[in-house]
Amino acid sequence: MTRQRQAGALLAIDRRIHTALRRPHASDDAGVALISAVLFMVVLAGFALITLGVILGQVAPAQFAQSDTRAGYSAQGGMQAALNQMRSIDRTIATGVYGDRSKLLCSFDGRLDGASTDLEYDVAIQYFTSDPTYQTAAWISANALPCTNGLGPSVQPVAALISSTGFNAAAVGGAEVDRTISAVYIFKMTNVNIAGGLMIYGAYCLRAVPAVGQPTVGPGARVVFKPTAQCTVDATDKWQYNGNVQFELASSKDAGYATGLCITQGGADGASFFAVLQPCKSSADPTRWDQVYSAWGGTNLFQQAHNAANQMTNARSSYCLSGSTIGDNVQMRIATSCGGWNNQSAVGPGAASKATNQVVNFGEFGRCMDVTNENWSPTETFVIVYPCKQDAFGGGVGINPNHKFFYTEPAGLTGTVETTIIASQDSNPASGSRLCLAAITGSQYPRLVACNGSDRQVWERTAASPGGWGVSWTFVNKATGECIGTAVNEFDGWISKLQLQACNTATAQKWNAPPFVSEASIGNFKELQG
Repeated sequence: MTRQRQAGALLAIDRRIHTALRRPHASDDAGVALISAVLFMVVLAGFALITLGVILGQVAPAQFAQSDTRAGYSAQGGMQAALNQMRSIDRTIATGVYGDRSKLLCSFDGRLDGASTDLEYDVAIQYFTSDPTYQTAAWISANALPCTNGLGPSVQPVAALISSTGFNAAAVGGAEVDRTISAVYIFKMTNVNIAGGLMIYGAYCLRAVPAVGQPTVGPGARVVFKPTAQCTVDATDKWQYNGNVQFELASSKDAGYATGLCITQGGADGASFFAVLQPCKSSADPTRWDQVYSAWGGTNLFQQAHNAANQMTNARSSYCLSGSTIGDNVQMRIATSCGGWNNQSAVGPGAASKATNQVVNFGEFGRCMDVTNENWSPTETFVIVYPCKQDAFGGGVGINPNHKFFYTEPAGLTGTVETTIIASQDSNPASGSRLCLAAITGSQYPRLVACNGSDRQVWERTAASPGGWGVSWTFVNKATGECIGTAVNEFDGWISKLQLQACNTATAQKWNAPPFVSEASIGNFKELQG
């Protein structure tokens, strides 16, 4: 039985083998498909590795770009913080609410979110008495006002250059990323808001100090000389030459004196008189002669306007603001020994205006167009802006002809009119001695030449323009399309020249602009670093 079972098993195996041999062979495509599948997987794995490499290679740049963007946000945050600060500081005085110069910051820093140390900003602010837009780095460095946190800029600014640097410390590899942006802010200005400037005589300036026995500056306060190095930040150093031809202590209205305190002839000191402060008198007060000091000639002599009987007349007294006795803390005299003053332009123009046939620069408020060196031969290669001269009675009586310029204003002080700008040796714009202001080929400085009616002697005078402050109160040359501006301090180191410039919103391009028209604006955005 055993052999039979073994034989049966062998027979079964033989049958299975033969059956298998009789089956058809598998197709050759099966092998190709297997190979293709393996190759596809290999290629796919290769692509995956390449893609992974690309992704990993972009991680750092993407992180840096994100950090750079966050640094930009920080810089913008610092810029907004600066603008908010400048727009929010104010003080209330007798005539209204005005900006407080002493609260203007020179620099500050902060965090964007108030908590994170990753996003921070540093802000630096430079202040100017004219618009720094389009000016060179050298000009900006030379004309930036001294500034101290807690005291503000040294004089009332017209514009501010804001530089804000944003930082993001959470950058790739811990490296800090920073970006810097800048912008120019033009302050809203009015005559009342001009805080004044220094009255300078030689190496000294004027300061108001309390009268003996008085704790603060008030009526009877003394007016003394101080070395100019000491007259940069104190509110009692700043003076304003007002429309009544009086020198008013700029901070006196802040102190509660509604009419202000003005330099007044005080008690006698031999042949001279001490200079003191008393409440400013109105233009209708016939006794105001002891407060009226007008500069009228080629030099800056501030003489009283009255006759021997102390009556207000067109005559000028021989007494003036004197430097006869000068020194640290020495009280100024009103005396017959007169001398020239080199006051800062921020002191103001006094009564100078179109009504006196003078052309006042709004950026250098206190400077007027002037025939250079009083030279009436058409040989001077430029025209200057010089401290404005004064007439206490109106009409320009007694003002020398080199300070008078004649032109036509648009009807109603609105819109634009073509006009010439004429200076005349006999103060007659129709006489044969007249000279016309002209743009000169190849020169950036306009000059006075013989009148010929050419387009280079024609100026488009725009008063109040529907286009706003930026295009108002300008003189644009018909031939060149350029505006008359000023080249600051290019004559004798402290007097500016007239200059043809590409028209912009600079206050130095505004002439005989009325008060209460300079609106606040922000512009000239730049990225300096990023």
